[in-house]
Amino acid sequence: MNKFKQFYLVLAELGPRYVGYKVWYEIKRKSGILKKQFPEQFKTISTFTKSEWMDTIHPHFLKEKSALKLPKDKNIELEERVNKYKSGKYLFFNIQWIDLSRDYNWFTNPDSNFTYKKKHWTAIPSYSKASGDIKYVWEKSRFCFVLDVIRYDYHFDKDNALFVLNEIEDWVDKNPLNVGPNYVCSQETSLRLLNWVSALTFYQKSEVLTNELFKKIVDSIYGQTKHVEANLNFSRYLVRNNHAITECFLLFFIGLQFPQFKESEKWKSKGRKLLDKEILYQFYPDGGYIQYSHNYHRVAMQVTTWYLVLAKKNKIKMDNEVLNRLKSTEKFIKAHIQPNGWLPNYGANDGALFFRWNNDDFRSFGSQLNAFSAALSLPIDPNYGIEDTLWYDLTYKGEKKKDSIAFSKFEHTGFYILRNEDLVVYVRCGNHPDRPSQADNLHIDIWHKGQNVVWDTGSYKYNTSLEEINYFWGTKGHNTVQINAESQMLKGSRFLWHYWTHVAKDVELISFKDEIKFCGEIAAYGQISKRIKHRREIVLCDNKIIILDFIKGKPKKTSIVQNWHLNPEFEERVSIKSDGVISQKAAFCSNYYGQKENSTLLESTTAGDKITTTLSFT
Repeated sequence: MNKFKQFYLVLAELGPRYVGYKVWYEIKRKSGILKKQFPEQFKTISTFTKSEWMDTIHPHFLKEKSALKLPKDKNIELEERVNKYKSGKYLFFNIQWIDLSRDYNWFTNPDSNFTYKKKHWTAIPSYSKASGDIKYVWEKSRFCFVLDVIRYDYHFDKDNALFVLNEIEDWVDKNPLNVGPNYVCSQETSLRLLNWVSALTFYQKSEVLTNELFKKIVDSIYGQTKHVEANLNFSRYLVRNNHAITECFLLFFIGLQFPQFKESEKWKSKGRKLLDKEILYQFYPDGGYIQYSHNYHRVAMQVTTWYLVLAKKNKIKMDNEVLNRLKSTEKFIKAHIQPNGWLPNYGANDGALFFRWNNDDFRSFGSQLNAFSAALSLPIDPNYGIEDTLWYDLTYKGEKKKDSIAFSKFEHTGFYILRNEDLVVYVRCGNHPDRPSQADNLHIDIWHKGQNVVWDTGSYKYNTSLEEINYFWGTKGHNTVQINAESQMLKGSRFLWHYWTHVAKDVELISFKDEIKFCGEIAAYGQISKRIKHRREIVLCDNKIIILDFIKGKPKKTSIVQNWHLNPEFEERVSIKSDGVISQKAAFCSNYYGQKENSTLLESTTAGDKITTTLSFT
C-alpha cells in the first residue's frame, strides 16, 4: 500500500483531529519544540516537610500500616513473591519471573538485552528492532510489586520499608526528570506515582522515610506530574483509551493527596473534569469498553474504582451520568464472568494488572469486580473473593443468587452471550465506533462446564514478527471464517487496521423452549471487495452448537476456512463435524503476555460459499 492511500485510510477512519494532532506532534518532536516543553528540572519544588504532609493529607483508601484492620492471611505464595523481589527477581506481565539482579539500572530491556541511552525521552523511539519490546523496561518501573510488599508486611507483620523506599530512591537517582525510556509513556509515569503514594501512605511513620528522602521522592512526584499534565493531550487525542483514563485520574489524585503543591487545586479540578469526560466517552452506553478488550476493560475498571472510593472518602459528589455509565459497565462484566472469575481472553491482552490486592491468578477478574461493585454500592458475589474490597476499605452486601438467563445482549458494543445449563457461547458481532483492536468480528468463545474449550488465541506480544501479529491479532487466531487466509481487515502500521468491519444487518437473538438462536451479518474483507458479507447463524441446543457460515459476494476461485482453536486440555470434550474438509494443525495460544502454549487448530475448508459445522460436547 502506498503512503498516500494509507494516509487517506487513516484520515477516513480516525478523523482529521487525530491526523492533524499527530502531524503537529511529530513536527514538535523532530524540531525540538517538544523537548523544550519538558525541562529536565524545575526551579520551585516542594517546601513542606513529611510531618506537615501527614498532618494535612487528604483521605486515601489505604491507611498507615498500624491503622489497618483487615483479617490476616499468611499466604505462602505471597511470601515467596516478596522474597523473590528482594533477591532481584521480578514478575513481568503477571506471569514471567525475570532475574534483574539487585543492581538493575532501570534502562536495560531484559528480553533483548538492549540498554537505552540517557537522553531526553523525546529522542527515544517506543519501538525498534534493536531495542525490542519497551514494555520489558517499563515493567519494574511501574512499581506494582510494591503492593505485594505492602500486603505481605501487613499480613505477616513484617517491615520492608527499607527495601521499598530504597527502590524508589534508586529509581529517582537513576532516572533524571524527562530523561530515559521511563518517561516515554505518561501512563507508565502515572502508574508509578500511584504506587509510590501508596508506599508513602503505608510507610509514613517509618523511620526509614526521613524528611530528606521524603523531599526527594515528593520533588520527583511533582516533576513527573508536571510531565503527565503537559503531555495529556497525546493520550486524549491520539491514544484515547485506558492511558487517558489513568493520566486524568493521576492529576486528580495528586491534587488530592498533595494540597501543598501550588497546582494542586488546578490538577484536582482539571483531572476530575477530564476524567468524567473520558469515562462517558470510553465506557459505551451498554457497558462495553472502547478498546474491545476484556483486560483493558479491567484496567479502566480498577482506575475508576480508585476514583469512586476516593471521591466518597473526600465527600466529592459524583456526576450521576458518570455513575450510571459505570453501573452499566459493572453489569457488562458481570454478564461475561465465569464462576471461577475468568473472562474470555478477548481482545488485546498485555498482562496489565496494575493494582493487585489479592492472590488470584492474573486471569481472574472476580475480586477486582467485587471491589468495583462495592464502590458503586452494588451487591457483590463473595465467592469471587473480597480482599480487594477490604483493601479499598469498602463495606459490601452479598448478592442473591439469580436464575440463569438464556442470553444477554450488548448491542451498542456488539457482544452477545448464549447460555444453557452446561454451555456458554460468547459472540462478537458489532461495529467499531472507535478503532478496532483485532480482526475478530463474529468470533465465538465456548465454555463447557466452566472450562474454556474453544478459545481465543490471545495477543502474545505487541512488538514481534509480522507473521505472529497476523496470527494472534488477525482473523487466523479467532474462531471465525477466513477467505484465502486473509484477515477480515487490512493490517496497518502498529495498532491500526484498515477497512473496518461493520454490521450489515440487525442481529437476531431468539430463545425457544429448547434452543437459542443467534443470527448476525457483517461486511468484511473490504480490501478484497466491497461486496463481501459474512453471515453467521448459531443454534445452541442441549449439548450441541450448530453453526452455519455463509459468505456473500465471495470472489471466484477462492476458498473459505472456518478456524476452530481448541484448548488441548479439554479438547476431548468436543466433537466437531463439518460439511467442509477438516484438517488438524498444531497451533499456539497466548493466555499471558509474552507466553506461548500449545493449542489445537481445526480448519474446515470449502470452495463453496457456505459451511455448516456441529460441535457436540460431552
